[in-house]
Amino acid sequence: MKPTELCARCGKCLVACPVFKATRRETFSPRGRLMALEEKKASFSFWASCLLCGACEKTCPNNVPLLETLVKAKLAHPIPTRYLLAAADKLKPIASERFSIKKELASLKGKKIAIFLGCGGELLYPQAIKHLISLCPRPADLFVPQEQTCCGLPFLAAGDEKAFKEHLETNLKAFKQAELIITLCASCLFTLKKIYPAFTGDDGISAKTLDAMAYLAKNQDLEFSVPKEDIFFQVPCHLKNLDTFPWWRDLGLLYYEGCCGQAGAFGYLFSKKAEQIRRPLFKEIEKSKPRYLATACTSCLLALKKAFPTFPAKMVIEYLKTFIDPRFSLKREP
Repeated sequence: MKPTELCARCGKCLVACPVFKATRRETFSPRGRLMALEEKKASFSFWASCLLCGACEKTCPNNVPLLETLVKAKLAHPIPTRYLLAAADKLKPIASERFSIKKELASLKGKKIAIFLGCGGELLYPQAIKHLISLCPRPADLFVPQEQTCCGLPFLAAGDEKAFKEHLETNLKAFKQAELIITLCASCLFTLKKIYPAFTGDDGISAKTLDAMAYLAKNQDLEFSVPKEDIFFQVPCHLKNLDTFPWWRDLGLLYYEGCCGQAGAFGYLFSKKAEQIRRPLFKEIEKSKPRYLATACTSCLLALKKAFPTFPAKMVIEYLKTFIDPRFSLKREP
């Protein structure tokens, strides 16, 4: 049956969708998008306004394959940002040569647990990766595949199927030998676990990929370097909408399971909608009066840093007590 035939029009997806909750427009609900797909009238900007957060599919009682359906719709309606992404992708090797942590971590000689860095871990928050290495209960098993690349989600969201598949194939080869894959970025995690299988027809990489914080929380006693009651943790949509261990609750953090409104390029392309989506989050932060902001997603981290420039905003792992191994210095070779 087609997705539109499986849909019972119950409306449960509406209250789960961040875009619908912000705009209150049926057109921008998952149900409305299914109807638009049937009518074949929607523009590329209409499909670009879907966050691919997975909330609709998680809440659907009829198990409509909404995520796969919306992904296909995006690929059929590419947006101009794909050209910017293509240019950035060509420049990335230059940035990686100068700023990437990947080469430093080539000294990790394990063969079982692979770290998926993601663009954020590789270039924006390398210190978080070092925290992960230091806290890992089996450091001798760790390794960082040097051939790994971006998870490909930004290309998928822009409708660039060719580029997405190239990144997917590169990562499948890079992580083929790993028994376990851990990553700090919720969006990378979501892509590997939920989106890759839709293209490969195989749950291989999905089954062995774990949220790095969930892995640590189940295997280590974690302590914070600052009072945890002063930390406000924004739970990324891609983490909340996966069936993963909710470690943020067990750790006793002040948290908010709501969208930041960024979703990669969405926050720039649809700034007014993004502002409406993130308004409840920002109200919660202002009400809670935390001293530190934390998240577990590259896109969410950028959103928090932009909105609250005076607050320390970091990946949540960076607030954990740890000993940073001096072998992994941040100093770069000239």
